[in-house]
Amino acid sequence: MKHSKLVALILSACLVLGMIPMVSGAETVSNNDYVYFGNDGQKWLVTDNSDMSLLAADVVEQIAYNESGIDNSWDNSNAKNWCTNYEASKLTAQEQAVLENGVSFLSKAEAEALEQSILKASTNWWLSTPYAADAMFAYAVSDAGIIGYPHVAKNYGARPAIDLDESKIVMISALAKNNELDMVAPNTTGEWKLTVQNDAYSGFAVSSIVLNGRTVSVSFSGAPAVRAKFWSNILNEFVRVKNIQI
Repeated sequence: MKHSKLVALILSACLVLGMIPMVSGAETVSNNDYVYFGNDGQKWLVTDNSDMSLLAADVVEQIAYNESGIDNSWDNSNAKNWCTNYEASKLTAQEQAVLENGVSFLSKAEAEALEQSILKASTNWWLSTPYAADAMFAYAVSDAGIIGYPHVAKNYGARPAIDLDESKIVMISALAKNNELDMVAPNTTGEWKLTVQNDAYSGFAVSSIVLNGRTVSVSFSGAPAVRAKFWSNILNEFVRVKNIQI
């Protein structure tokens, strides 16, 4: 079993480096499952697995929709600016390339389409939709999952939402209970790790993977120092966790 997991890890590294054609994995993820995506390990709730729509598992930060208190336009809001900054600071260039429409908040219509249990959070949180009857108010969701329209200057939660381009997801791996990748056993936790396409490693190639007892030999080419270091780090981390000799 250890060897099969190591081979699975090697194959996942090959996918990251662009050496193996992309595979679809969204069909393995169910609505209300969780995936980890972003350079800060952000946990996301899957709200629609048919198009990989994700909502942050909980509020990320407290912000005002618009500090001016008199403008509820989304385009001029602190809320939209927060989403732009979150995308730039919390997602790598490769992860940003997977987004369909960037980072945003759910609209009122999108929130209304979800079950109340999904909308619940640790605190109240903003939607992106302005309240049409008064420019000083915008729609938000209470911690209990009820939609209302508070004053835009109030500090409510930022709970980002994203849609992913499934064609750029090369692998979806199950996470075991200890939060380690488990690419062989069935998913029993409802939590997943996404691996996205990285065109920077398109010249990398593996010619052979040989198992000999507890030793695994990998022959590869087209790897300048930075790529070789990346490859080495992946294997070394697996060896450290699983205590396998390479």
